[in-house]
Amino acid sequence: MPAVSEKLSISLSEPLARFVEAYRRRHGLKSKSEVVALALKKLREEELIEGLRAMSEDYAREPDAWLDSDLEETLEDGAASR
Repeated sequence: MPAVSEKLSISLSEPLARFVEAYRRRHGLKSKSEVVALALKKLREEELIEGLRAMSEDYAREPDAWLDSDLEETLEDGAASR
């Protein structure tokens, strides 16, 4: 099933708009939308990594707090919903 797209209108400064177009050409992307989508995917990945790093630091400080947290069930629920 093809992904559903939603049309958005964004405004960028002239330097960012030039960068988007240059990046599109340099990497052979079909549209500026692909550049923005790729940037947003990378931003989402960074936030996920940051969250996992924070979780790891919390666990390193206080591992017993995770024993009763139902983390395993939460992770299983998340994997099942994909």
